[in-house]
Amino acid sequence: MPPLAFSAPATRRSRCRLLFPLLGLLGVLTHCTAHGAEPPNTEGGTLPLTRLLEMRNALPSKTLRVATIAPPERPLESAGNQVLKALSNQYLDLIGDQLGLTFERVELPSPQAAIQALLDRRIDLLPRASEFEAHEPGLILSQPYLDNQPIIVVATTTRACPRTCRANACWCWRTTCARPWSGKPTRRPR
Repeated sequence: MPPLAFSAPATRRSRCRLLFPLLGLLGVLTHCTAHGAEPPNTEGGTLPLTRLLEMRNALPSKTLRVATIAPPERPLESAGNQVLKALSNQYLDLIGDQLGLTFERVELPSPQAAIQALLDRRIDLLPRASEFEAHEPGLILSQPYLDNQPIIVVATTTRACPRTCRANACWCWRTTCARPWSGKPTRRPR
């Protein structure tokens, strides 16, 4: 799963102090070193409870605005996209419960509009950021909170799969055939 994206404020350290409590309490630390701010010193990827409580108490007591991408024509979403959206919402709700934060969902028509709203500070968070957002100047991304890689499914007439899989449709993992199609969805082998 792509990381959360946050706008980089004029004072990067203050935004990182806001960012670390949001994600650090749940064991997800933000990578701020690329933006000139040093993350808190941690041992084994966790922070001491007293430090986490200090950071939580330093958070502003405002409702954080979270982008929700909702195209105007609202086409039917794929089941996978619905699952990822639900996981992102549950993850934010868990963060909110742990830190005593409230979130306001702000609907935006496209990912580009969400990025612009983030840079204009009309929203505070953009869940499910991608590599596209990673290259946008002025944004700070957290570490991914869900390991998610796309799977490509091809038909029997597609030459993207090796010949061994062309007898039937197959699941392909980054265009390399993972296993022959068995007639029911299967998980990608690890």
